[in-house]
Amino acid sequence: MAERKKFSNLPDWLKVLIALWVFVSTFFFPISNGQVFVRFAGVLLFLFGFWSLAVPASKASRILHIVFCVSLGFSPFLYGYKAPAAVNVYLAAAVSLCLSIFDMVQAKKEGR
Repeated sequence: MAERKKFSNLPDWLKVLIALWVFVSTFFFPISNGQVFVRFAGVLLFLFGFWSLAVPASKASRILHIVFCVSLGFSPFLYGYKAPAAVNVYLAAAVSLCLSIFDMVQAKKEGR
């Protein structure tokens, strides 16, 4: 199988953009409890997404991305966000999680 080029995987780029949105959206949808966690999770998701772009064969970056997507998805339950912020976090976590799982399946098919 052909090795994937660095910085060429569309799902990884989408994960990076979603992570940026998670961080920036905390300024538009104020979260009274857990705002620091959401910003921290956004930064980590950005770093793991960028890591996946830079090292396409890295399985650890994909697994860590999935772990933090799940934790981000549970954060509204733990911190009790208001409706707009909770929906924003749920959607970002769900889409990012689906992209991560899709990318893991795609990598397995390619033998990476």
